[in-house]
Amino acid sequence: MKICDTVHQLKVEFDVTPQVKRYVYVYIIVGKQGYYLIDSGVKGCQKKIGEYIHKIGNPRQTINAVILTHSHPDHIGAAKSIKKEYACCVYGCQGERDWIEDTELQYKERPIPNFHELVEGPVMLDRIIKDKDSICLEPGIDLEVINSSGHSRESLSFYYRQEQMLFTGDAIPSADDVPIYENSESSIHTLKRLGSQGEVRLYCPAWDKVYDKEQGLHTIDLAISQMERICNITRQYADSWRPEMTWDEVFCLLCRDLEMQQWEKHPLFKWSVFKDIYRLKEAQEK
Repeated sequence: MKICDTVHQLKVEFDVTPQVKRYVYVYIIVGKQGYYLIDSGVKGCQKKIGEYIHKIGNPRQTINAVILTHSHPDHIGAAKSIKKEYACCVYGCQGERDWIEDTELQYKERPIPNFHELVEGPVMLDRIIKDKDSICLEPGIDLEVINSSGHSRESLSFYYRQEQMLFTGDAIPSADDVPIYENSESSIHTLKRLGSQGEVRLYCPAWDKVYDKEQGLHTIDLAISQMERICNITRQYADSWRPEMTWDEVFCLLCRDLEMQQWEKHPLFKWSVFKDIYRLKEAQEK
């Protein structure tokens, strides 16, 4: 789908489990010298991406770069094949380089269902990028890098100056979707930072529709409220955890208190809550 003259959005659907169906958006920036991808989607979708860019442009044009928002499977899954086919430059952050360049390590540390069906394999980063870096992909296409940790260890967002578009990856959770995060406190900080980010005409998340400025700021406000509530209740459970309580019991009670019983069977939300409680309890013990 065309967002503006230089940006297209491509929807990629996939299954985490047979019951948990997801999708992710890959953004395609159209340049005079070729194409530039924000994330790569899941394993196997390189064909869909290739067909799409050939449909919208000159078949002889190529993908010059893949800029990764973070290391999760639905964002790096096809990067290995795309790099091999197009000999393109792959950009990513130092904080998640290990999970990008060693996907088996990622699976060991975050063993989500269907992992190997979503990720083809590791991809080596050609350029490490960090907060406040400026990336000139070609004359007239400049991206400002913004640290957006919270959903993952070192998620990145990218501000496309010429179009006043902000590619946010998974940093802005949708209020009616399952919250997935690594650190609720960092997520809140990121949301506040993105909400105060200069002149943004369009917010472009990876798992929701594109927002105009008003919609984007409203969605960020809702996300902050949701994450603050999650953070507060998670902290209460970290404080009151009793050894005789099983993890499943704690998680069910927490979902009830959050009024999020619909996510009790969601493995990624369960992982997020467990990770946050473990982090909080570890901090208490220091």
